[in-house]
Amino acid sequence: MAKLAEQFQYVSGITWFDIYQRPASDAATLSTITADQWSEVGGFREGTFSFIGDEMEITSHKYENGQEIISTTTDGTYGFEGDLANVAEEICTNLLQMDALTLTAGPGAFVEGRKVLGAGKKLAVIENCMVRLRFEEGFWDSLVYPNCKISSRFQGEGASTELFNIHVNASATKSQDKDTEDYIYLFIGKNGSLVAGRAAKASTTESLSLIHI
Repeated sequence: MAKLAEQFQYVSGITWFDIYQRPASDAATLSTITADQWSEVGGFREGTFSFIGDEMEITSHKYENGQEIISTTTDGTYGFEGDLANVAEEICTNLLQMDALTLTAGPGAFVEGRKVLGAGKKLAVIENCMVRLRFEEGFWDSLVYPNCKISSRFQGEGASTELFNIHVNASATKSQDKDTEDYIYLFIGKNGSLVAGRAAKASTTESLSLIHI
């Protein structure tokens, strides 16, 4: 009997979360951006990260006598969520879309000499970005969503023993880039190995050696 895989390979742990935000006029793709163009967001709090989405749905169409005519398959949805403990100014202005405010404060005013960030003027949403989730151990280096939408909110409980968090919810859709078109997520190998991707429909792209899984 032939084996589907000659060796057992695994991945474990999502250690870090990186993002590449495309400016409106930016035509950059996964094939053109460099390693230092990713922005490191940080790590997720223990026990908060999970992949989310709807399961693939198979619908059976039948005659009145119960005999199947045809079955149709609708792909599921893909994304993830988790909590970040880092509430640094740069994280807040990017993920929560907060603005740094310059207030004209009189002498002795409460805000004199203090940083002030304002939230709510813009939706805490980042559109059309690339996201990279780094694995802690295993065969693959990371998982990349070429086309992702991220929404975030500040949350937590008031107890002094608890940390407040930025809750991140990401949803992935089909890539519009020509070299990864229609792929929803990609496994990125280590040391220049091939890339494997999950497509929303069967397709092949020779330039990246994408493997439909």
